[in-house]
Amino acid sequence: MKILLIFLLLYSITCPKLEPIQIESVSCIRVSIQGEVAEEKEVCLKPYATIRDALREVELTKSADTSTINPQIVLADGDVIQISKKTEIKKISINFASKEELITLKGIGESTADKIIQFRNKNGLFQSLEDLMNVPGIKQARFNQLKDQLCL
Repeated sequence: MKILLIFLLLYSITCPKLEPIQIESVSCIRVSIQGEVAEEKEVCLKPYATIRDALREVELTKSADTSTINPQIVLADGDVIQISKKTEIKKISINFASKEELITLKGIGESTADKIIQFRNKNGLFQSLEDLMNVPGIKQARFNQLKDQLCL
């Protein structure tokens, strides 16, 4: 019993005093919005604001691409939102492309470009993109690699 009393006495003497911590209340977070906006600027938003809230504060240009941005992401003070520009993939017509144009496609060399043109001259215009697989040397795997770069 004496040991317990001594222990409690020593503990109370050596134990540090607890003091309350001051927590600052943040009234707004600052977020920079850059890229494809009419005017790049820093906006002040309420804590726990989302990207959607931030985008309401600016005017996007017609070429702004927000398809890769998750509007539900919660922002923090100092975040930067970069709005990218829409990019279009130029498609090549397999019915009218020259050899030089065909060679610009990923996966098509001079030999394959010649085969496509020979096939087109012999059999007429392609009726569907899948008809390209009738060209010698173009199978399903290569067609899958090319199809997003092509049009009729």
